[in-house]
Amino acid sequence: MSITSKLLFLINSLMGLLIFILPTVLITAPKGGIIVVLMLILSLLGLAINRDKLELNKWEKYFVLSFIFYFAVVAINLWWFDGKLRDLDTPSRLLLVLPIFFFIRKSNISIDWLIWGIVIGAILTGVIKFGFIDANYLSKISTIQTGSFSLFSSIFGLASLILIKRGNSHIKNTIFFVAFILGFLASMLSGGRGVWIALVFSTLAILFINPMNWSTRVKFIVVLLLSANFMGTYLAPETGVKNRVDLAVKNVANWMVNGQANTSAGARLEMWEASFGVIKENLIIGVGEDNYAKHQEKLVDQGEVDKFVGNFSHPHGEYITSLVEQGLIGLLAFLMVLIVPIRYALDVIRSQYRYERRVLISVVMVIALHYAFYSFTSGVFDHQSTALFYATFMTIILGFLRLHSQNDL
Repeated sequence: MSITSKLLFLINSLMGLLIFILPTVLITAPKGGIIVVLMLILSLLGLAINRDKLELNKWEKYFVLSFIFYFAVVAINLWWFDGKLRDLDTPSRLLLVLPIFFFIRKSNISIDWLIWGIVIGAILTGVIKFGFIDANYLSKISTIQTGSFSLFSSIFGLASLILIKRGNSHIKNTIFFVAFILGFLASMLSGGRGVWIALVFSTLAILFINPMNWSTRVKFIVVLLLSANFMGTYLAPETGVKNRVDLAVKNVANWMVNGQANTSAGARLEMWEASFGVIKENLIIGVGEDNYAKHQEKLVDQGEVDKFVGNFSHPHGEYITSLVEQGLIGLLAFLMVLIVPIRYALDVIRSQYRYERRVLISVVMVIALHYAFYSFTSGVFDHQSTALFYATFMTIILGFLRLHSQNDL
């Protein structure tokens, strides 16, 4: 074995290990992004050693362009409105992870690193949420960004369910099932109501598209299983889920009847109503990053918006935030980041594919659809944790998808 081959083997092994621990680190470590930095460094080294020509297919090109386009739109918008350079920090994540995609598609890393990383991540979310591990000193997500923790738990849990298949050992399928239950419960107990909605609609969409090629009987069992879990967590007083759901319904009703905005749901609805007024006057390019609060303040002063929402600096919804800050161009950029990976996966579904590709396609769907639905009630790219999660996992999974397509596994 040549020195070059040995170096590539070492880099592939280290990359596989980092992929395996990535879900755990993103959940438990405040500085989890350091793992992605290490992956980026290894990818650049690997690409420098392995200089085989990169031949991207049509949808790979669209995927890369979607990430570049999103960054470019935000960057140009910041320049136009004299924004702050630090606001490029979050969107730059989509640009910086692209070498990871280029490297993985040229590597021979085993998909097992990714599969077991997701499963361990799902199990860990449940262990943390049930208090078996006191992660308060470790995790900024489980203690502060509860929505992010709930989102990651839901994604890992549903992905673990998808891994169950006939032909696996009973032990393996049992581990996957336990991971699903723990991830699901961790998500529900975290209180992320927007994530609960995302989980329901993502599951229904995935069952309809059916990239796993499940039979009608299996799909029916999955629906019953999820319904039973939802009802169980909703009815159990200890979970607090019923109280949060009932409170959300009450808050929405109070806002619609008497305009009460000093609640979580009421404030969102009030800000969304205010946002449409801002959008109408700045439809094409928006008002610029971090400028929404100024326009909202004017509406508050004019008495058109409840003064309670003056405490918020963005509309708490990625679609509306994109429209407000970057206009229709920004919304298009965000939609491309969500839609292109799904469209890429659907394109692969048309061809013959084996178990590994089915798993990858399904996980792409789980992540993209969760983000698509969750974005109605949360600014997913306003937070570094959720932006980094999406960018990194999409580059890893789509890189693996291309790798396994090339190897015809």
